[in-house]
Amino acid sequence: MAENWNKLCTNGVLQYVSRIVATGGVLRYGNGDWIMGYNKFLGEYSIFDVELWAILDGMSLIQDKQFEGIMIQAYSLVLVKAIQDSSLIDSNFTLIRRNHQLLANVGDWIMQHIHRELYEIADCMAKFSM
Repeated sequence: MAENWNKLCTNGVLQYVSRIVATGGVLRYGNGDWIMGYNKFLGEYSIFDVELWAILDGMSLIQDKQFEGIMIQAYSLVLVKAIQDSSLIDSNFTLIRRNHQLLANVGDWIMQHIHRELYEIADCMAKFSM
């Protein structure tokens, strides 16, 4: 069942003055216990691209793990819809295509939109890169 799956909560942050971005996230067991956190400074990207990078980085870190399933949680509803849209699998948009390739290797996964207050740790992980 999905409630027993591990949860990958991701975020991207934008520093408005300099227009630089960073990603971050946290992977937890289904019971909420911490597995690992990650972050990466990216430079200049759109906020949509940085959100895609956040998922890609998280999925890259866990692709070799043998998890029952992964629940990906993200604040961006546009991002959630883009990843869930199977018509974008053959997209020319490289980041979406790479995310779908990694997701195919992981096995069972679902994507969930979460509200701002639920992703505070992922937000902090991304801000560490700034």
